Amino acid sequence: MDLSERPAHPFHRHPWELARFRFFRALLRDAGADRRPQAILDVGAGDASGGAIEFSAEPPTGRFGILLLLDVLEHVERDQEFLSELVGRSLEPGALVVISVPTWMALYNDHDAWLRHHRRYAPAGAARLVADAGLAIVRRGGLFHSLILPRYLGTLLRRRQRTAAAHSLEWRSGAATARLLEEALALEGRLSLLLSRAGLDVPGLSWWALCRKP
Repeated sequence: MDLSERPAHPFHRHPWELARFRFFRALLRDAGADRRPQAILDVGAGDASGGAIEFSAEPPTGRFGILLLLDVLEHVERDQEFLSELVGRSLEPGALVVISVPTWMALYNDHDAWLRHHRRYAPAGAARLVADAGLAIVRRGGLFHSLILPRYLGTLLRRRQRTAAAHSLEWRSGAATARLLEEALALEGRLSLLLSRAGLDVPGLSWWALCRKP
């Protein structure tokens, strides 16, 4: 969750966010990231918390075996320079990198602007950005394929009616509905993993890449 979307009161997380967490956890496990202890650099960690997490507003020293950049690059004006510097400065050789970005500028709306997104990405452009930073893509693909059309229609409707999007990932509906939606999105996430194993980069509301530093 982006810190700007975190409510000040206790809240229930949105099923989309929970399904997204399950997807990236499965992706990291598939890549063998849990087979040995490793130092992890999570850039733009949002509202993550935990006893083993050290937060810093300054670039960390040392080198890391895993880098997470989950929905971060769209916040950075000079994204290519930022990513290249991270790869060169903070990663050990052979490090694993997981990147995700929101897709398609046609889906850019007031919510993106409120979150201070500079852009959304076409998959081909995101892949070039990653490769130009010196990373080798191992697997890549889309995520939340079924949400592209609702997002597009919602964006068109808000533009026509000049209404604003809700700026929170807090879930306000019932628990049963939340479980159903989370499981449906998690099932789609498993499909995304299968498609990526087959080398199919199917468009989704997000684009992700599992990479290695040579």
